[in-house]
Amino acid sequence: MRKNHSRTCTRRRPACSTAPEIVKKYIDWGAGPRASQNLILSAKTHAVMHGKFSPDIEDIQKVAIGILRHRLIKNYKAEAEGLSIEDIIRSLFWYVFYVIRKKTYKNHIFVIDIY
Repeated sequence: MRKNHSRTCTRRRPACSTAPEIVKKYIDWGAGPRASQNLILSAKTHAVMHGKFSPDIEDIQKVAIGILRHRLIKNYKAEAEGLSIEDIIRSLFWYVFYVIRKKTYKNHIFVIDIY
């Protein structure tokens, strides 16, 4: 879980060479290290509240939008194209958990259901 969330957090900075295209294209400012810490803490809390002993990917996905929404700043291009920050977060999670882990769904966007 830590490896996955740290990949997600480091790829939210547009200047990062490993950032996905959607981040480079639509984000002006990405989430920092505190976002990673809060993702883990929130995922742990979510897991405990749902009777689990440790968090998993689903717990991170459930808390991600609430944690990242105010930590990512979209640029004028995202605004002009009508993308919400939630759309960008969903795409980022899709990229990290499907493209990087499975290397198969390269051209799909917005397939994860994050609440």
